[in-house]
Amino acid sequence: MAGRLRHALIVSADDLGYCAQRTDGILRAIQQGVATSSTLLVTGADAPRAARLVSGFTRPDGIRISLGLHLNLTEGRPCTVASDAEPYQMPPPCLVDEQRMFRGKGSIVAMVADPTLWSSSTQQWIERELGAQVAAFVALVGSPPSHIDGHNHIHVFPGFVEVVARAAAAHGITKIRIPQPCQPVSSGNAFLEQVASHAAKARDVYSRHGFSSPEWLLGLDVQDTSPTCNTFASRVAKACAASTVPTSDASAPRPSLNGATILEWMAHPGIPCTDNTTTAGCGQGPDDFAQSPDRQAELDMLVDPRLPDLLQAAGVTLCSFHDLS
Repeated sequence: MAGRLRHALIVSADDLGYCAQRTDGILRAIQQGVATSSTLLVTGADAPRAARLVSGFTRPDGIRISLGLHLNLTEGRPCTVASDAEPYQMPPPCLVDEQRMFRGKGSIVAMVADPTLWSSSTQQWIERELGAQVAAFVALVGSPPSHIDGHNHIHVFPGFVEVVARAAAAHGITKIRIPQPCQPVSSGNAFLEQVASHAAKARDVYSRHGFSSPEWLLGLDVQDTSPTCNTFASRVAKACAASTVPTSDASAPRPSLNGATILEWMAHPGIPCTDNTTTAGCGQGPDDFAQSPDRQAELDMLVDPRLPDLLQAAGVTLCSFHDLS
């Protein structure tokens, strides 16, 4: 099958709007590198500026950039504004602290471990918060999100899956990231291992709600390892070789682009954030992840001029979530 397109790759840059340095890095990865997609963190300090800038961006190769919603239920202040006079709208204490800030990804693990935390009011509040973030996205960007994924992958954890699937579908969103790697996560990160373990079941739930997603997610276990161009090319090649339908339903439709299997690479490019104030992050200042030199390493990887030729040699073309059927 020489010359036939075998695989297509979405290269996603997460956390657009988190801070000016992350935004600038992501936009550079789109214009000068291989990034074809991003997700906007509407609660991020730089979200208004990021939305203005990305709306005028195009890739030199003409690929239509996809811009999705990075659903945030773990960091900073919620979008939903509640007052003490409206207690039914108050965020659930299992998700927010006394300052009405999200408790972090540890709250996800706690809620999964304790089903009693999943009251109907908690589920309703998450649905309202998702709706508020979609509305904020539309207000900033001027159009609905092309797809959705979750900050800290919250959208694939038990309990959250059904709520997010139902609420996102109600807002007309039908494309989603499933963080299911083609090989076991080997980073030693217990949280990421949990993410990968929940992904397959989450895929089946989202499929039942009419969502489509790329076949595999790459980059899950390299985001803290200063990855290079060679890392990228090697992981893509392994994923191409391992491509099968990663769902318990073998008859499920397979997302493709002109017959090519669609994969996704998740990246977090940027310039390390040195602004230690609330003008970065989601209301609490930048976290260690945003300040890590690995953000620059991921940016350097995505703009490496060797990457396009390496992908072409592997029979891989770039695409975006707009190409997901």
